[in-house]
Amino acid sequence: MKKKFVAIIMAASFMAATLLTACGGDAGASGNDASSAGNDVQSGVQDSDAGDMVSDETFAVLQDNYAIMFKYYDSVAKTYNTDEIAANPELEDAMNQAADVITQMGEISQDMLTEEDAVALNDVMIEIVDVLNGVVDAMEPAEAGGEEGTPVSDEIYGMLQDNYAIMFENYDLMAKTYNTDEIAANPEIEDVMNRAADVITQMDGISQDMLTEEDAVALDDVIIGILDGMQALGIID
Repeated sequence: MKKKFVAIIMAASFMAATLLTACGGDAGASGNDASSAGNDVQSGVQDSDAGDMVSDETFAVLQDNYAIMFKYYDSVAKTYNTDEIAANPELEDAMNQAADVITQMGEISQDMLTEEDAVALNDVMIEIVDVLNGVVDAMEPAEAGGEEGTPVSDEIYGMLQDNYAIMFENYDLMAKTYNTDEIAANPEIEDVMNRAADVITQMDGISQDMLTEEDAVALDDVIIGILDGMQALGIID
């Protein structure tokens, strides 16, 4: 079975720094080892009327659980994204769910959340950590001598890098413009942005020697589709 790319969220310019400062939290602040993360998540939130702004107590619990989930995601991804670990679809699904939550948290601050929203998001994070705890022990060493794909050529890899750079630049510009009060909500734009964010997550940590020709072509096709979507929306010429 071919391992899909599950990468660590970009720690520099894009995701991690933004989401952690936006939430007012610190992924390293929990002090919990990834191996014990599932025992440290807290449900400690109270029911309240829908529409009430999130309380300081609930938001603090949300931040703590987010930090645990992020640290656990980071630790598991570093281990999983090696040639020593066999592909595990269940683990990949949990990791992708965690990445989706990390992406959502990127632009959230306390004054943007209702109590109901915070409780729901907290429940999702607890479930993700529980699933990760359940499957991480099932990670198995990769079998030696397995079938290898054709290594990606310099030409294909160069094309992939060029198209990715164009997509990333336009995504960055689009995100800065869209995440203001001047732009009305647009589901089509958000769909393109989310697809681009998924690719950015996948591309983090990937080097040429980690890609097969087939993987590179498939990933480039996805990027081209996103660029076509941006063009259809008038984001790029």
